[in-house]
Amino acid sequence: QEAIRCLNTLQSGYQELAARKVALPTGQRQKENLELVRNLAKDSLYELEHLPGLKIFHVAGTKGKGSTSMFLAQLLHKLWNPSKKDTKIGLYTSPHLVFVRERIQINGELIPENLFAHYFFELWKEPCKKLSYAGFLTLLALHIFVKEGVNAAVIEAVVGGRYDSTNIMKSPTAVGITPIGLDHIKTLGPTLKGIAGQKAGVFKRNVPAFFAHQKTEVEDVLNDIAHSEQVSSLRYVDINSSLRCSDDMPAALRANASLAYAMFRVLVEPQDAYPEDMPEKVVQVIQQTSTPGRFERISEANRVFLLDGAHTPESIEIASEWALQHRFSAKGYKALIFNQSTRDTRPLLEAIYSRLASVLQLVVFCSSKVHNESTEEVGTFSEDILNKNEDPVSRQTGLFQENAKSIWYSLGGHGDVQTCDSMAEAIDVVASVSGGQSQQEQVEVFITGSLHLIGGVRHIL
Repeated sequence: QEAIRCLNTLQSGYQELAARKVALPTGQRQKENLELVRNLAKDSLYELEHLPGLKIFHVAGTKGKGSTSMFLAQLLHKLWNPSKKDTKIGLYTSPHLVFVRERIQINGELIPENLFAHYFFELWKEPCKKLSYAGFLTLLALHIFVKEGVNAAVIEAVVGGRYDSTNIMKSPTAVGITPIGLDHIKTLGPTLKGIAGQKAGVFKRNVPAFFAHQKTEVEDVLNDIAHSEQVSSLRYVDINSSLRCSDDMPAALRANASLAYAMFRVLVEPQDAYPEDMPEKVVQVIQQTSTPGRFERISEANRVFLLDGAHTPESIEIASEWALQHRFSAKGYKALIFNQSTRDTRPLLEAIYSRLASVLQLVVFCSSKVHNESTEEVGTFSEDILNKNEDPVSRQTGLFQENAKSIWYSLGGHGDVQTCDSMAEAIDVVASVSGGQSQQEQVEVFITGSLHLIGGVRHIL
């Protein structure tokens, strides 16, 4: 916990972030942080061009890069073993849901607390303390992977690509780009083309690059930058034919798994053992891979929770469709729990309303607090989930909840719409509803809007 407290001092805080966005050009702080990460890695640890035997896969994009990274890490862990010895596969992903250690994994397991603390304090010194939160964790992940003898690692970009703290490898094994959309516009810029240019900044000379389905204007940017950076190849990856009939897996996950498989094939020898159409052993690994907080279903008594950390209009449309078509039953009481703290609320709620308004019987808007501050549970919750970057006024006054309620009504919403001071209170509201239902009637709760919300709810459940 001392390591987590130290790490949290690197969070900028809402007021500093707001001031910086006014004072600095778009992406300037990211660029400065990336240079610091690069210099520290070279001076303090190792030459990035020649990491000892470590194969790096870099994944960027807007939607699905987390699950793509998880699929790829599991494919490498389960199926890649060139030396016929114990192979170690690293995964660096973000954000975490409940524990910071989720971000840094080896062979699908979180780094043990004692090892995390040990390696953390090996780096916790000047000038590493000048890094951003994400920059420090990127350096820590590489430090752990080298010290633990990891053979290959999947690195998920945090925000953007070109100036992201993860973009320090000069010769990764392969690069993948998931679907790109409008997100983090204060950091990456307000246009789709501009954001695509930032994401494609992970392309490297003589390194193969892959991309999932994109809008035409995005694909044009990817092609232009791939040409200018002289990548060895740029390939579009469609949903693999072996996954097209996987009805239990949403199309978005099938697309992410297909991108992961295409990247995986770069490393395997001989490639004939892994043809473009996934063999059954690959499909099995994909189906067995857990993607927490993404299209996740949790059952408890007569309640079913459908969790997805979607936080862009496009992602929420997909998640809402998944809930409607694949998870909501014909009967049952249907509810929504929603929160977001850093984005424009209206387009997110419009995406939900257009697909689910006709079936929802209860809508609950909660704050970003996990527990009410007056409850004793507050003291038991880990500092891992502390987020200093939220607007404290909105968090404390209920401004978000009232604004969301107003938007919902303006869209034509009606029925039971409630606001809650915390995630735990929202779950209690659902519990009171389920207590009034017969055991035969399910209460189905769709929870979406942010991965922070999903992490808090998973902790409560």
